[in-house]
Amino acid sequence: MALFNKKKLAGASDAQYPKPTIMLVDDEVDNINVLKGLLQKKYSILSYLDGQEALEAIESMKRPEEIRVIISDQRMPRLSGTEFFARIIERIPDTVRIILTGYADLEAIMSAINQANIYKFIMKPYDPPELLITLVRAIEHADMKKKVRDYTLNLESMVKKRTRQLQQKNEELERKKDQLVMQEKMASLGTLTAGIAHEFKNPLNFINNFSQVSIELIHEFEEQLNLARGQVINQTLVEEFDGILDDIKTNANIVCEHGKRANHIVDAMLEMVRDTGRKKHEIDFNRFVEEYANIAFHSKFVHDETMEITLSFDLDPNIGRVEVSPQNMGRTILNLVNNALEAVCEAPGQAHPSVGIKTVREADGCVLLIEDNGIGIPEPNLARLFTPFFTTKATGSGHIGLGLSVCYDVVVQEHGGQIKVDSVDGQQTTVRVTLPDSLLTHSSQVELLAEKTYQ
Repeated sequence: MALFNKKKLAGASDAQYPKPTIMLVDDEVDNINVLKGLLQKKYSILSYLDGQEALEAIESMKRPEEIRVIISDQRMPRLSGTEFFARIIERIPDTVRIILTGYADLEAIMSAINQANIYKFIMKPYDPPELLITLVRAIEHADMKKKVRDYTLNLESMVKKRTRQLQQKNEELERKKDQLVMQEKMASLGTLTAGIAHEFKNPLNFINNFSQVSIELIHEFEEQLNLARGQVINQTLVEEFDGILDDIKTNANIVCEHGKRANHIVDAMLEMVRDTGRKKHEIDFNRFVEEYANIAFHSKFVHDETMEITLSFDLDPNIGRVEVSPQNMGRTILNLVNNALEAVCEAPGQAHPSVGIKTVREADGCVLLIEDNGIGIPEPNLARLFTPFFTTKATGSGHIGLGLSVCYDVVVQEHGGQIKVDSVDGQQTTVRVTLPDSLLTHSSQVELLAEKTYQ
């Protein structure tokens, strides 16, 4: 059977094409040579004598996708054309597959369409110009498939990236919203607190002053009673006076004690809303943190000399000087370190109780980390930590639940930073205070830039 029409071969176009790679697979060498003669001026040719040989060659290639078109015979030993194409479709899905055969095998045609996703099924003898046109269109088809695939992958990547960006923006907006809500709460609470505190202050002063005066009068009465004790014949009456006096003294002491506690609460409320200590100064941040952490540690040790807690420091020298309100920031550090020390003291059976103070220079500012291996915080309480008057301490302990809300006010509202608490109940707690880059002085930024330059 003639492989092609020789008269029509003479009319094949001699136009120049870029040389894409085409693979020829046929078990007859003459057929391979004829196709090479027709195609090699316009295409780079790879040829193999059966499907198995071609399959092994493709599997060993680093970039088999560079094969633009494969023209394969259908009936070959070891692997048929459709079997060969079915085996490579996942490896090189964009390569165009063409079956060239001299047998009108309906079953093979159906298999080629259903299993191997054949681009075209060409019967021998074929028309050379038509074959050349088919190859041009096949390569255009391959290019279009690749562009669509690349565009789809790029679009998926863009969608994923945009989705991540939107999620990050949404998380940032949620944080900002939470901060605004907290700021509004704090502002409203500040106004309310100031009014209530001032209203309470005057009558509370009367209670404290008169309870103190009452205690002093009781002492005077007691002295006079002792002087008259030997002159009074009715000892029963004296004993009754003693009992009444003890009751009055006890009640007066209770009034005085609770008055002082109420006064402490009012003072704390006023301190929270008082606009004092907000003037900013440049400080050596690491030294400042170390000094206030040591103050908290030694203050705790004075009250409990049996305390065996290791206080460690890991301070980043790249931070340098930071512009803060020293009074308020110092109070914040004291409060946070005190909380860490108390958490460690309350942890039962902790073999190596410790509190770690760490500072880190980051691209967007500086970070203060206070870590302890104390009792931790139950997860339900984490969301309420910065709520004013929230405390887990017992009534009468001196804790009124304003410490962390004041810390939040100092860090977030006054300094434009962030404060975050991570904790595992019963194991550890980490408080992360972030101050923005705008608070770091120029010298600190230059030192950090210089260090990065010479690394």
